[in-house]
Amino acid sequence: MPDEVDVTQPLIDMGIDSLMAVEFKNRVTKVTEVELPVVRMLGGANLRDVAQWMADGYQEQLESKTASGQPLSEDDEDDALIEGVL
Repeated sequence: MPDEVDVTQPLIDMGIDSLMAVEFKNRVTKVTEVELPVVRMLGGANLRDVAQWMADGYQEQLESKTASGQPLSEDDEDDALIEGVL
């Protein structure tokens, strides 16, 4: 087993099949409310792409909440702090 994961290796080359991609997408959506594009995940995307989609999804959620005047929850504020650090 390699010591490091190549974040640029396509997910499909890592052994991710369509069922695994759908299960991963469903788990991510349940936990984060961020929708991942399964077709793109299987079309040559890599871990770096998935991380970017998740970061973009979080950013959209925060912007939507602040634009609509919704108060941020404690979790949202933690996410905003994390984004500021990253």
